[in-house]
This record gives sequence, structure tokens and C-alpha cells, in this order.
Amino acid sequence: MPRPLLLVPVRLTVEGPKAPLRLEPTDDDTVVNPVLALKLDQFGVTLPPADVVEDGTLGSFLDAVRSTIAIHKGWSVGDDLVLSYFSFSKEAMYRDLKENEDRIAGHGAVTALALGGGSGVVSDRFSFDEIPDGEIDDKAAAETTPVILDADSSQRACIAAAISGRSFVMDGPPGTGKSQTIANIIGALLHSGKTVLFV
Repeated sequence: MPRPLLLVPVRLTVEGPKAPLRLEPTDDDTVVNPVLALKLDQFGVTLPPADVVEDGTLGSFLDAVRSTIAIHKGWSVGDDLVLSYFSFSKEAMYRDLKENEDRIAGHGAVTALALGGGSGVVSDRFSFDEIPDGEIDDKAAAETTPVILDADSSQRACIAAAISGRSFVMDGPPGTGKSQTIANIIGALLHSGKTVLFV
């Protein structure tokens, strides 16, 4: 499927109900498609900057790209024009992850999420024994657990883990009370004087 090389910001305007639409350039700069540039970088291909177009012609830019991709069989550059809406809201996040890959991969919370608590690689900070169902009434009794909604034994175990400062992932099929448990965790943490950021 073809991907656009250059993105030229334009606007569609109309002067009246029966007037034809007019395509006009905006004051924003022409840019090389950032998503395509990131993808091609994985193949060792670096696209020329968009200012090649401003300094010369569109033809010179396309010729530069054609020579850059010449080593890849089956790749080609066309002269097609597409009018569409392109959104790159996740590009900044992707670039941030890519540029800080080692730092992120070395963080204990990321390792715990990626490998799981029982992997043996995760630090003790993220590894703990959940309260068994048979002991829940002794260690997190319903009467002493500060909840704002009803909570069963497994939900109380999650609340107790959160109150004790443990980091964990709670999962389960739809309809098993995860949102209810999150509400109870927030209430219980506020009750114990902690600050909560809910995302």
C-alpha cells in the first residue's frame, strides 16, 4: 500500500453554497512523513529533509528518494497526490520510547510488567505473596477494610496489597469487579492519607 512521502498542509475553503471547493496552502511547513521516516529507518534508509523541496523542486526530492531506495527491489516512488487527514499523535510517544529504550527497559516496573512477578528477574520490590483466600478474613477482614463498595475476598486482597504499598497488575474477565476494586483502592488509599493519581 502506498505511503505519502511529503505532507503539505492545506485547507479546503468555499466561498458560497454553490461555489466549488478551493484547495489552499497554509503557512505551516512541508514535512517528510514522520511515520514513514521512522519505518524506513528500520531498513537503514534515511529520507532527505523536506527543505530539499524548498531549495529545489519536487522532482529533485523524488529523485533523491529514488536513489536512496534503489538497493531495495520492488520499492518505487510514484507521483501520486492524496488529499487526506493525517494524524501523528502517537509519534512523539514512539520517539520518546525509542530514544530512551535502555533507560525504560532497565526500570523495575517495566521489567515487572513485561516479564511478570514470578519470572525471577523482577526485584523483590515487585514480588510478594498474595493473601490466600483462607487467610483473607484474618489479614483483611471485611469489617476492618475501608471500602466504599462491596468487595469479595479476592478484591480485598488487592485492596490490602495497594494499602501496603505493593505494585501489581490486577486482571480478570469482564464483569468481575475490576472497576469496583479500583474505586475501593482509591477510597482506601485516601482513607489512609495517601495521594492518588488515577489515569
